[in-house]
Amino acid sequence: MARNAVINAAELATYDETKSFVMRNNILGDNMACHFVCSAWAGFVATVVGSPVDVIKTRMMSAKPGDYKGVVDCAVSTFKKEGVAAFYNGFAANASRIVSW
Repeated sequence: MARNAVINAAELATYDETKSFVMRNNILGDNMACHFVCSAWAGFVATVVGSPVDVIKTRMMSAKPGDYKGVVDCAVSTFKKEGVAAFYNGFAANASRIVSW
């Protein structure tokens, strides 16, 4: 549920702000191209924000009992062992899925 809240909040806010920017600056009219560009950008941003949540969720679900003390421990351990890039495993596949809808 937290994952969906994070992704939906990022996607909705980004779409709204992007569309406002595009319309205000007369970059595109209120047409299909505008909706496509704004929704694709919103999907990309939602993936950037949501990927770390997905990675931590997956690691927590596949961990053996006692591997992690909790969500924060999982995130800190992942960062220490693998760095920031670990939070974006599967980014391209996830982005292509979210950006396309």
